[in-house]
Amino acid sequence: MDSDRTAVLIDGVEHYPHSRGGGLVAVTATVAPTVYVGKNARVSGEAQVLDRCRVVGDAVVSGRAILRDRTRVGGNAKVFDQAELSDGAWVGDNAQVFNQARMSGGSKAMGDAKVYNSARLANKAAVRGKGRAFGMMSLGGTQAIGG
Repeated sequence: MDSDRTAVLIDGVEHYPHSRGGGLVAVTATVAPTVYVGKNARVSGEAQVLDRCRVVGDAVVSGRAILRDRTRVGGNAKVFDQAELSDGAWVGDNAQVFNQARMSGGSKAMGDAKVYNSARLANKAAVRGKGRAFGMMSLGGTQAIGG
C-alpha cells in the first residue's frame, strides 16, 4: 500500500483505499491491481481478490474467500469463510456465499439467497429470492432455486 494513504482501522486491522475504486482493503488481504473495489466496498481478513474481479456497492469479501476470473460481488452481498467464486460468478443484492461453497461458470446468487456448506453452483445456475443452496447440493446448467 502507498505510504501517503491514510489507514482506516477496522476491528484492529489497518485498511487502505484500493487504487481502483477507493474501496477499503485490509493489509492482511490480497487484491490484484486489476481488481476494482468500489468506494463503499471492503475486502478484509485473508481474502484474495484476483484477476479482473469487481467488488462494488456495499459488498464485503472477507475471511479466506477467493474471487478470480472476472467474478462480481455487489449490492449488500457478503462472501466469506472459505467460499470461492470463479469464471464470471455473480453475487448481488443481499445474497451471502459462505463456508466452503463454490460458484463458477456465470452462476448467480441474488436477492436474499444463501449459498453455503459445500454447495456447488456452475454453468449459469442461479439461487434467487430467499432460495438456499447448501450441504452437498450441486446445481448446473440453467437450474434455479427461488423466485
